[in-house]
Amino acid sequence: MKRVAGLLLAVLCFCMASQAANPERSLQRALSKLTSVYDRIARMYVDSVDMAPLAEEAIRSMVQQLDPHTEYVTAEELARFEEVYKGRFAGIGIGTLWVGDSLVVASVRPDGPAAKAGMLPDDRIVRVNGEYVSEHLEERDKVLEGLRGTVRSKAEVDVLRPNVWDTIHLEIVRQTITLPSVMAAYKVDSTTGYIRVSRFAQTTMREFQEAYARLSPMKNMILDLRGNGGGVFNAAIGMCDFFLPKGTRIVSTEGRGVKPKVYTARNQAIFPEDGHIVVLIDQYSASASEVVSGALQDWDRAVIVGHRSFGKGLVQRQYMLNDASALRLVIARYHTPSGRVIQRPYVKGGDRDAYHLKRLPDSVAENAPAFKTLRSGRTVYGGGGIQPDVILDMDTLRTPFLGRLSQDDKLFVFLQGYLDRNRQAILAKYPDFTQFEEREDLMPELFDSLVSYARTLQVEPPVSRIEGLYCRQWLKAILAGRLYGEEYLLRSLQQQGEDREFSRAMEILRNWEQLGAPLLAPPAEGVQH
Repeated sequence: MKRVAGLLLAVLCFCMASQAANPERSLQRALSKLTSVYDRIARMYVDSVDMAPLAEEAIRSMVQQLDPHTEYVTAEELARFEEVYKGRFAGIGIGTLWVGDSLVVASVRPDGPAAKAGMLPDDRIVRVNGEYVSEHLEERDKVLEGLRGTVRSKAEVDVLRPNVWDTIHLEIVRQTITLPSVMAAYKVDSTTGYIRVSRFAQTTMREFQEAYARLSPMKNMILDLRGNGGGVFNAAIGMCDFFLPKGTRIVSTEGRGVKPKVYTARNQAIFPEDGHIVVLIDQYSASASEVVSGALQDWDRAVIVGHRSFGKGLVQRQYMLNDASALRLVIARYHTPSGRVIQRPYVKGGDRDAYHLKRLPDSVAENAPAFKTLRSGRTVYGGGGIQPDVILDMDTLRTPFLGRLSQDDKLFVFLQGYLDRNRQAILAKYPDFTQFEEREDLMPELFDSLVSYARTLQVEPPVSRIEGLYCRQWLKAILAGRLYGEEYLLRSLQQQGEDREFSRAMEILRNWEQLGAPLLAPPAEGVQH
């Protein structure tokens, strides 16, 4: 199979190389050659051959020779992708977490199908539709897929519950489950709102505007795009619309086989013109996140804080194939309003894993092209990704203790055991996050228990008071997330001062005239940037 796929790939490469001399004739020759090879194998090969896998492998080999973002996706992969970016799927309404070999229910939607059937947080799922979870540990995605299906179909789930000896059988009728893209939204103080957007989906702008309405009025906003790998392009345009005046250039695209196109703000901005914005990005912010942060930076509308973004600035067009699979072909590049290319450098046919794992340096390369922002004329740099106006040092785990315990899920095994024993008592004492965050009486006991547990594993406890304090803060945040919802892990870190990008954003907003405005101002005469 690999030899055949390699032969088909070689034919494709011949086709691409020869098109320059006489495109039409070369293309026809190459296609004829490809068809001939396929036909000969199908009819004449010594053994019978299933040609479908050969074709699949050949297509995958073809796209591997192009850029890192052109891809072939099967019908199953495409269905999962569309669930994420449409923001809905048919399921039972739970969040799960693998703790060792156990599939634990981390959260249950209050009005979802699982909640109606009686499922609770900390339940261990042991069987799904009659199949034991333990038999599919090598295929964990398959276990989770068993919880999904079609609307009004039934999922049969058996769970083990803390302090209950027998398994509990639940029959759960699947419903449409919405996937939120606004993961957190709250008022930091009387004038400042914080909104975290985890991805750009079809529902993102509706969620974003609803969150904004709940938090209004506000003069300052922290828009958190850290970890946001992109998604639906039109949602990014809509978000820029929210902040930029009508008619403002947002992004442009250029490619060999498509006409250049400019996208502009279609409506009047909703966020007040005199309002202040800080956008948080990191090395995982990509694509649509970079369109938004690049446009707001180029128009001097927001201060960008964090780390240089990933640098995914290639436009994909999806071509459906006859078996419901698809080719996502890169056809153009994104340019920010000042003209910067968002896409990082890459090698055609290079190692895709290395490309995705390597982060761009925060420092500006000596040969990085310089551009001018469109209001103040300050200098911003190209070379791939969006470079923040305020760059923070990379944060590393400041406690070897937690690092060692995080290996092989030891920390989460401990916390799960703690929750099994204490969840109900904690929630009775602290029914909401505010009460939990204001009190510290849980932490000494929890931390001492963790240290004792660590000693049984020959893991040395923290050696300094600072490290011990840091451990307590992270333990409190993780516990808050498990008790009250995912957003509260982040809120706990922010309120304890452990989210450095957030803390810097608040410092800038509270001292805007001294710290924020100068970053967006025209360069002083005679000063080089």
